[in-house]
Amino acid sequence: MATTAFQGMAPKRLQDQDRPENEHMRVGKVNSCYAFAEHREVVAKLWPALYRPKG
Repeated sequence: MATTAFQGMAPKRLQDQDRPENEHMRVGKVNSCYAFAEHREVVAKLWPALYRPKG
């Protein structure tokens, strides 16, 4: 049940990360895993300012 609750709150957490005062949350997420690598499409879509093309 806890896993379901945690996953269900993901949209709220992402919304909180997008607030200007929470830049530290976005920066901390970039390069924390494969999907959030600075050159990945996910980062380009969610946080274009933090996107860095590979190469």
